[in-house]
Amino acid sequence: MSRIIEETPVPVIPLALQGLWGSFFSRDPSKTLFRRLWSRVVLVAGSPIALQQMLQRRWMCVKR
Repeated sequence: MSRIIEETPVPVIPLALQGLWGSFFSRDPSKTLFRRLWSRVVLVAGSPIALQQMLQRRWMCVKR
């Protein structure tokens, strides 16, 4: 991802998938095999993050 940002400095939109834990595709051993095969999955989009904010956050993670 950092290579794409370096070549094309555009805002990054963070995305997350919710509703997958306990489904057929997760590694939750307590669920039966086909119990949640067709569960509802939600795509959550966050606010766009500017290139400078991405670089600052990456630097803060490296410093820790």
